[in-house]
Amino acid sequence: MLGITIKEIEITVNTNNGVFSTYIPFKKGLNIIRAENSSGKSTCINAIAYSLGLESILGPTRKKPFPKSLYEVIYKDKKEDEEFVVINSQVRLVVENKLGISATFTRDILGDKNKVTISYEGETEDYFLGSAGSIGSAASSRGFHYWLNN
Repeated sequence: MLGITIKEIEITVNTNNGVFSTYIPFKKGLNIIRAENSSGKSTCINAIAYSLGLESILGPTRKKPFPKSLYEVIYKDKKEDEEFVVINSQVRLVVENKLGISATFTRDILGDKNKVTISYEGETEDYFLGSAGSIGSAASSRGFHYWLNN
């Protein structure tokens, strides 16, 4: 049985005027994310699915499961008009399997969306999402879902 525990997530946005990011650590068991409306709760949940290459579960109309602040422009404050242009953005997810072994998945939001970089046991390698020719990421030894399953 595949079993992973989410340990932490970080979303980082590099702009023409600095870096914006959020970091959320998780504890074992039930975690509740509470915040005001339009504060990024759904974005964080979507980022978990996205970092696992599962954004299609969010629905067929959710090609980009994120607000424009992660791939176009971001505002320093909800009340300000000053725009910062997004240069690149990514999500980093740390998970742990049932044996207590951790792995970090990093995937671009604005950048190469078909690649997941995995850091695991001191090694860092890139794996692909989607398909490479007629072979999907679940069937190829270089596919992210193949790695995740194994």
